[in-house]
This record gives sequence, structure tokens and C-alpha cells, in this order.
Amino acid sequence: MVWQTAVNPLAALELIESKVWSGAGVLGPEAFPADPFLELLKSHNTPWGCEERTPKGH
Repeated sequence: MVWQTAVNPLAALELIESKVWSGAGVLGPEAFPADPFLELLKSHNTPWGCEERTPKGH
């Protein structure tokens, strides 16, 4: 549980420190490109995925 809680902020801080993510003011994660973040998660052995589904009956 600790790793799952810590890895996302760690990756975000790495991107901010390396200037891959930058900006002024208070910005949420959706203000930044996702690809560098998702690639960094892979490098930290934190798999992720996306699965598109159609609700039943549609």
C-alpha cells in the first residue's frame, strides 16, 4: 500500500525537477502531458493500463 501511495507523487516530482513539467501557479495533474508521467511509472515498475468498455445494453 505504501508504494502505491508514494509512486505517483514521486514521479510527478521527478518530472517537475527535470523541467519536463513546468508552469506558474497552482496546476493539477491534468494540466500536464500524461505520456512522460506514464512512461516514468513504467520505469518504476508500476504497470498501468487502459481498457475501453461498452456498457451492456448499448
